[in-house]
Amino acid sequence: MNCQWDTSRGAAVWVPDEDAIAYIRSNVPPELGVDRKEFDALMYAEAVKYCKGILDEYNDWANGNVFGVVCYVIDRATGRIIKGEEDECWGFIGSQFAEEELEALVLFKALKYGQAVQ
Repeated sequence: MNCQWDTSRGAAVWVPDEDAIAYIRSNVPPELGVDRKEFDALMYAEAVKYCKGILDEYNDWANGNVFGVVCYVIDRATGRIIKGEEDECWGFIGSQFAEEELEALVLFKALKYGQAVQ
């Protein structure tokens, strides 16, 4: 390739399926009181937002930005893991969801054991 700015090694075209269209349409107000041109613009903007989200998730997956969460309960007196109280969950794409799950697991275990949560 000689032109560094106007050529590409690959391209793709996204063709939304029925589920994607239904999801996009559910996030756009009904056509009532909106002219067709404005409605089409709203649908287009929501479709771009949806597609970007899908691409971001795919890129996270392809780049290994996938996490798991493991939570152990440890006996303070012995320092040993309490058997049967460990929890784990894998396959979170993006660290945000893994961090939220870890926080929920820790809070659940703290409440289960009646400890004050700070």
